[in-house]
This record gives sequence, C-alpha cells and structure tokens, in this order.
Amino acid sequence: MDLNVLKQISDLKKKKNAVILAHNYQIPEVQDIADFIGDSLGLAKKAVEVDAEMIIFCGVHFMAETASILCPNKKILLPDLEAGCSLADSISLQQLKDWKKKNPDAVVVSYVNTTAEIKAESDYCFTSSNAVKIIESIDKDKKNTQAYYGLGGIYNVQESYAQAVAMFQTAVQLDPTFMDAYYSLGYSFEMLGNKDEAKINYDRYHALKGKFDKYMEKERNKN
Repeated sequence: MDLNVLKQISDLKKKKNAVILAHNYQIPEVQDIADFIGDSLGLAKKAVEVDAEMIIFCGVHFMAETASILCPNKKILLPDLEAGCSLADSISLQQLKDWKKKNPDAVVVSYVNTTAEIKAESDYCFTSSNAVKIIESIDKDKKNTQAYYGLGGIYNVQESYAQAVAMFQTAVQLDPTFMDAYYSLGYSFEMLGNKDEAKINYDRYHALKGKFDKYMEKERNKN
C-alpha cells in the first residue's frame, strides 16, 4: 500500500481517536492497516476493551451490530453497508416471530452470527465455544426437538459422536417423524463404526423422505 495512504490513515485514526478491527477473512491489504485482527467474537470483545471513540469494523453487518450492542457509547462504522453473511440472512425477523407464535413455550437459542433484531427476539445467544453449555443449561422440560437436534449437530462437529447419538435419539423420541434427525443419527453411528445402527437410521430417513416427497408432489399437483 502507498506510504502516503498509510500516513493519511494513521493521522485520521489519531485525529478521530479511532481503531480499525479486521476479520480474519479480510484481504491482506485491509489486515495490514488494522490495529487488531480476529474472528467475530474476538473482535467484538476487543471493541469493548479498546480505549477509542470510534471503531472501523472491517467485517460483515452482524459483526458491527454486535460491537454496537456491546459498546453503546462508541461510534461503530462499517465501511461496506452491503457486507452481509449468508448465515445471518438464513432467517428473517418475521419468520422467527411466526415460529414463536406456533411454539409459544419454546426457548429460542440463536447463534452469534445473527442480526441484532433476531438476537432481540431470542432467549439466549451463543457462540461455537459455549453452545453446549448454553443448551445444557436450559431446563429439560423446555427443550424441544430442535434444541436436541442442534446440540447433536454441535457434538458431531466436535467429533463427540456418542454424545451426538444421545441427543439425536432424544430428538426422534420426541418427534418420530423428524427425518433429518434420523440422518444425523445414522451419520453419528457410522462415525462410531456401528454400521448396523447407521443403516437402520439411514433407512428410516429415506422412508420418511419418500413419504414427504410424495406429499409435496401431491400438493404441487393441486396447484
């Protein structure tokens, strides 16, 4: 990067009492001028710690929102307002509100990679490092199939396949038609080397999926 540009950036940071936070995924040129580099959670924590009035957050929208929530007295600037995250965009506020109406007694646990409006409608917000503790802390009678399914998925990512099996088994006990849970259960058993149980659960998944596909085809033909 041009030395004159670097000096201008440095002078502006001093003048505005600002720091630049850059996500690990940013290009080298952006990381070179950043004061701190890290993942989304690490940068959010750093935003709280730094003694600055202004924070330029070189990341995506939800990251800047999270920093703003944690640092209400600091000005958070996002260089590209269109910088989005496919995971954060996977659910809308209206979708969550509709789901909560259908499941009024359910507990909403949202990943940190969600928008501020989704976090505001959630009971808990978790990261990959504390997801298990958060979900396990919820009263057993308040957990639903999705909670156990989600926890099983986390255990699979952590390669804790025995724990994953227990979570997926609980999920299908609560909802015997939960076809995705059967597939995940089959995968967990496969990773444990139990081919017989893996096949049983894969077969259950395919049987339910076949029924689901026929139902959807019938519905489409109605239209």
